[in-house]
Amino acid sequence: MYAAMKGRDELMNFMVDTLAKGWSLAALQLTNCMGHTAEDLAIRNGQHRCARMVQTQVSKIKFIIKI
Repeated sequence: MYAAMKGRDELMNFMVDTLAKGWSLAALQLTNCMGHTAEDLAIRNGQHRCARMVQTQVSKIKFIIKI
């Protein structure tokens, strides 16, 4: 979540890919103690590229689950 907040694109890309492969959708929907996801925190801090990475990966996983 810290990488998303700070706009660390390369780290976010690696983490999103790695977590999605090993943990699936649950890892991308984890929340902090205030109920915010990494995507929420990225958007709140103006890191739209990081938020988009998470959104794209979630969409891919949901598409695969439907098939």
